Amino acid sequence: MCRRPVAKLVEPILPDYVGTMLGSPVRSYVVMASLGLVSFAACANSQSNAAPQSSGAAGTSALAGASNGGAGAGAGAGTAGTQHAGGGGHSGGDSDVGVYAGAAGLADAAGAGGEAGASNSDEYEGCRYAGSETGAYLRILDALDGFPGSTNPLGVSADGSTIVGGSAGKDGSQHAVIWRPDGSLKDLFQATNGLLVQAYFASCDGKLTLAHAYGARYRHSESNGDVQVPGCGADLPALGVEGMDESGTVLVGECQSADAQHTYVRRWQGSQGPLPIDAFEGYGLAVSGDGLVFAGVREDGSSRRVFRWTEANGTETLFDTVSGTISMSADGSTIVAQGGDSAGGYVRWRNGVETPVPCDTQNTYCFPTLVSGNGRTLLITVDSEIMVWRDDEPLRPLRDVLAEAGVDLSPWASFVVTAWTPDKRVLVGVLQKTSPADQVPFYLVLPKGTL
Repeated sequence: MCRRPVAKLVEPILPDYVGTMLGSPVRSYVVMASLGLVSFAACANSQSNAAPQSSGAAGTSALAGASNGGAGAGAGAGTAGTQHAGGGGHSGGDSDVGVYAGAAGLADAAGAGGEAGASNSDEYEGCRYAGSETGAYLRILDALDGFPGSTNPLGVSADGSTIVGGSAGKDGSQHAVIWRPDGSLKDLFQATNGLLVQAYFASCDGKLTLAHAYGARYRHSESNGDVQVPGCGADLPALGVEGMDESGTVLVGECQSADAQHTYVRRWQGSQGPLPIDAFEGYGLAVSGDGLVFAGVREDGSSRRVFRWTEANGTETLFDTVSGTISMSADGSTIVAQGGDSAGGYVRWRNGVETPVPCDTQNTYCFPTLVSGNGRTLLITVDSEIMVWRDDEPLRPLRDVLAEAGVDLSPWASFVVTAWTPDKRVLVGVLQKTSPADQVPFYLVLPKGTL
């Protein structure tokens, strides 16, 4: 997930054409697809609720925090577990932090308080798509009041079971909504007093979602309803939540002073928080799937630098950044941002190695939009076309890759991908024929190995 820091954490005023397309408080947008639609890389303010209980028959707990805040277990190994892969252990935790056990575990996972190393496997080893489809499957999602033109998926759970986003009714009212793979829609919130309402993140199994509503952030679950994310107090009244882990219990974001002069990175863990990550000013923009790695932008006067934080190693300052927009892989091994050694272009930092992203920002509009769970594959918008970049292979048009997998998008002049599962099996976004009024939300399942 990503975000472009702004001067003050308030609802931004968006151009009419942006509001028509996605109508959300997302901070950064990107032109995507074949006709240059305006869209947002899914980065925004959100939140989540109580923890899921996903356990394997013999898997060890990866997020089992004690009710008194004791350290979580590490390793996340196990057999005969669910589809969820275990991660490294959390320090801290409480009764709201659920058991998150692994099917096979992360081969490189560290012990309690440590972090999982990156995998060289072609597959993401965390929470994965849980469906049984082996071929391509395209579903048009329902729209609120049958009005698809302002209906926008913004996120999808890692197992593909839940899509989150926003939809507008025929009367123009904004709603936070969730979808299921059968296309059905559930209305979570309706905006009041003209406030924007959206849902942005979902836990691995989709039981917890994070939504922005009524100027606040809420964690939603079927069992507990809507629970507001704790604020930062009178001294730091403005709150932004920018990322959620796959358990739905760990959040990252920032708190800002009333005069918008000071912004500090914060995290929420279970019912604890907001907790400081470090003393520097900046923005918390991403958290790994296992909740152990945080990333963002630290600010020192006029300079901005990308940082990566783990409990084991503390804060690592990586490289200078120009815009402050970053994306991080779900395994925490890879960060993509503008700056570094790429002369104003984009760079992929992976396990300490910087690689220029094939973006000619001097002569084209180029913007990396999504990063796969293991950091090896990126979706990149080049001018008006979405491209696939894997490791050091040549760029390929996503439309061509999908056609080879049997996905016929010829009826649609353009399309936007706003989110995907870490294993790249499920993509969500919007399809459009000739105008924003013709757009419809979609859910696409791809055969394993397509991307």
